[in-house]
Amino acid sequence: MESFETIISVLSKNVDETFSFLMSLADIYSNKGDFEKAFYIRETLLTKELSAERRCDVLESFSKDFHKAGMYENAIQMLKEVLVISDEKDKILDLLSHLYIEIKDWNNTINCQKMKKNKNDNFIIYSLCQWSKELLTIKDLKRAIFKLKEAEIIDEKNIHVKLHKADILLLKEKKEELIMLTDEIANNFPDFFGIFLNKYFQCFPIENEIKNITLTHLKKFKDDAYTAHIYIRKLIDEGKYEEAYDILNWFLSNSCFNIQLCKSYIETAIKLNKPFNSDVLSKLVKAEIFPEKWFRCKSCGYESEAFSFLCIRCNNFDVFSQIKVDE
Repeated sequence: MESFETIISVLSKNVDETFSFLMSLADIYSNKGDFEKAFYIRETLLTKELSAERRCDVLESFSKDFHKAGMYENAIQMLKEVLVISDEKDKILDLLSHLYIEIKDWNNTINCQKMKKNKNDNFIIYSLCQWSKELLTIKDLKRAIFKLKEAEIIDEKNIHVKLHKADILLLKEKKEELIMLTDEIANNFPDFFGIFLNKYFQCFPIENEIKNITLTHLKKFKDDAYTAHIYIRKLIDEGKYEEAYDILNWFLSNSCFNIQLCKSYIETAIKLNKPFNSDVLSKLVKAEIFPEKWFRCKSCGYESEAFSFLCIRCNNFDVFSQIKVDE
């Protein structure tokens, strides 16, 4: 380490010429997980006379190093220092918001968003709903409802509000209100219908109203394999193999190939001793990859079985979309 420090000391004497090299070197150590050396290089650079722009670069990179090392308080402190001198305050406030989200500090997440020049109401609503969900886990229903109402005041028609309202209605077993919400989401937020349906089926069985809304949705959106998958799995869980088989036959004949639905189709056909659709079998045999993921980040390509409004890889917001059945 002593020879390393000597080399860095020599290189940093002419920092105007070696700045980019030293920053790249620190990045290499950081990516390798050698944070001690990465930290030393950044600390050395901060002792030099740097322009405001370069100082921001060092502090921001330092924050990323601390983040990778799991040292969240240090990462946050570095970004707060950047915030004082940076001209890109909205960008830094967004970075701070994402760090606060990871440690579930919803109050500071919201405060950061409110400080932005170009406020993102959607981000604030998301944070309020997540805060409310966390309160539900500790059975503080009163405060959870209060946080949801704060979000509703900003935009009662927001999808975050609708989906979290479902959480509270499910907890309170308000079935009639849930059925109304089911219809509203199917009509106004069809891309999120399967996500809502998954929530609903964790608490209630399939009923005629839900069945009719779901089948109407599937006829209208023939590429929504996720909703079809959620509905079929619930039918199978309830032992309704005949109904599941008929819907699968119809859906797979009228939409593109999907491996998950094919697996369910084979399961129901075997259970009922029914003949297989030859087209489905031929597609299954030709399939080289059995994808288990349903959602993909439009920003970085990260794929996940579960939906999220926030990508855990690139920290971008509202970037997940359903992987279409023909992909």
